[in-house]
Amino acid sequence: MLPTWGTINSTMTTRVPAYEARLSVQGDEPAFNEDGVDLTQIRRFLALTPLERLVWAEQAAAEIEALRSIARVKTSAHGKR
Repeated sequence: MLPTWGTINSTMTTRVPAYEARLSVQGDEPAFNEDGVDLTQIRRFLALTPLERLVWAEQAAAEIEALRSIARVKTSAHGKR
């Protein structure tokens, strides 16, 4: 699920609709291409506006940084670097 709220910068907030990955394929659309790429994920992102994509990417980057911070804290707590 994509995030519901996003911040573009400190003065601009936008609402991003929650998108769910399709679990089933509609009509004759293939779910995967010949290389095994999940086409439903590509379609899901293409359904977003450019602004929604930026908000999603910003929030994903913030979540990754939070995970890295947690890992640094755990590593430093054990005396490893």
